[in-house]
Amino acid sequence: MTAPRVLIISGPIASGKSTVAQSLATESRAAGSTAAVVELDRMYMMLDDSPLMSDPRISRRARGAAAALVDQYVLDGLDLIMAEGDFWTTGQRDQFTYRLSAGVAPVFVTLRVSVEEALRRVESDANRRLSRIPEVLRRSHADFAAAPPIAGDVTIDSTSLSVAEVAACIRSVLDRSHSASTSGDRPLFRDVDCV
Repeated sequence: MTAPRVLIISGPIASGKSTVAQSLATESRAAGSTAAVVELDRMYMMLDDSPLMSDPRISRRARGAAAALVDQYVLDGLDLIMAEGDFWTTGQRDQFTYRLSAGVAPVFVTLRVSVEEALRRVESDANRRLSRIPEVLRRSHADFAAAPPIAGDVTIDSTSLSVAEVAACIRSVLDRSHSASTSGDRPLFRDVDCV
């Protein structure tokens, strides 16, 4: 029996967080493993119906609820648990990680995407609401760009990569992280060049 792996995927609007997380979950299940995806936006929507992540108090509660759900999935023995959403800053991550109690150290992956590619992606996605408004998307990307990079973070630029290519990069990071945790080594990943 192997320890559950917890993956946190962060990034701006249309960087591929949800799509890649769902792809990894589907792949994992097809290989006979168990997987779950916790979407931070859905946790927020359970608490408020205003524009997503617009209230800092509710955002903090949503991150705490996401951590509780991740904990439960770890306790249930799922193989791969992913949370995706806005975990751009140390403060946002702390709101999540301080609530984790299952003892599994999450692997953080940040996806980046150009604003132009993000605009192209949202235009072709009929399920998007507020994020389809160019001003909202540009403001979100500006906020993301203003956040200082977090040391030790894995960063993948998804601008010119397919979902399968980004998923392959993340699988590689998870495999290296898992083998390092079982061998006692603790390497630091800074950036992954998948091109």
